Amino acid sequence: MGHIFISYSHKDTEYAHALADSLQSMSFTVWIDERLDYGSQWPSEIQKQLDSCDAFILIMSPRSFASEWVQSELQRAKRKLKPVFPLLLEGDEPWLSVESTQYYDVRNRKLPDDEFYADLKHAVSANQTAQTISQIQGSVKKTEPVKNIQSRIKAVGIFALLGGFVAVFSVCLVMGVLLVQRASDNRSASPDPTGLEVVTSQPTHLENTTPPTTLTAMPSIPTEPSAISLPVQLPDGGQVMMIAPWGDKYQYTILSAQREPLSPGRLLLHLRIRAWTDSTSGLNFWSDSFRLVMGDLSFAPVNFLNEVVKQDATVDGDVEFEIDDSLTDAVLAIKVGGLDFLGNTKELHLIFP
Repeated sequence: MGHIFISYSHKDTEYAHALADSLQSMSFTVWIDERLDYGSQWPSEIQKQLDSCDAFILIMSPRSFASEWVQSELQRAKRKLKPVFPLLLEGDEPWLSVESTQYYDVRNRKLPDDEFYADLKHAVSANQTAQTISQIQGSVKKTEPVKNIQSRIKAVGIFALLGGFVAVFSVCLVMGVLLVQRASDNRSASPDPTGLEVVTSQPTHLENTTPPTTLTAMPSIPTEPSAISLPVQLPDGGQVMMIAPWGDKYQYTILSAQREPLSPGRLLLHLRIRAWTDSTSGLNFWSDSFRLVMGDLSFAPVNFLNEVVKQDATVDGDVEFEIDDSLTDAVLAIKVGGLDFLGNTKELHLIFP
């Protein structure tokens, strides 16, 4: 079972412990470095716990910003691709190193809201699923060396050849016995006076040679109705680009869009989206970057997405919304996560024919 790693300055211990208690009350497993036993190798233990965690919580304050340990823990968590959850405890804005990551405002030393705990739960579940798949793949036996395989192929070929000889000999033996038996039967039969064998032919009726077939009714097996994908039209096109005042570009492309039956009266809107950036700090490609807008209402995705897009790389992700089957159109709002600048949000119209 994985755990949550909390990175903080020891001068913020009171808040860190309050946060840990809140997480534990919601059945999360938490690790903070003050729980080390005496005699433990402190740096190696921190590294071990960080590398095995399911999510990384960063408590941002002027004190933790000046902490060399906190900065090192953050950099390792990002390098290990851990889901990072920054909490702004004190300060006017988040750190540059997590600029592209959605942060949570906990100033005035308040605990995070319900959205934080929900996002954290999704991240932990996704990470544990990925670890399970990796363990299953690792348990598969390695491929035999080529030398062993060639030896086995050679052995199988020899046995197959011997088996072929035995099979041919058996067929020849059976045919010989049949021929001898047939010759003996012919000699014992009464010969025709003319010395010729008379064969009486009977008319053959092909239509009567096949016995009638009796159809037996099979019991009916209830089957689930096959899912039918419904189309989605994109009148504005499927690509948007946001350019920051400092020149960094952020691009989102809808690769596919469809609706699938979910339950009576409900559909699942499935969008496959590709994210790209030329920013040296990368891009956080996650669920909070997307909202489905219908009139005055705005809905978050029902699935969790939290990926890191590196500079000049692309990452594909699924974004899903639950909608009513009577809905005819909506607007997809896309925002560059964690960045506030003019034009950091674009909209694409979706038509449901």
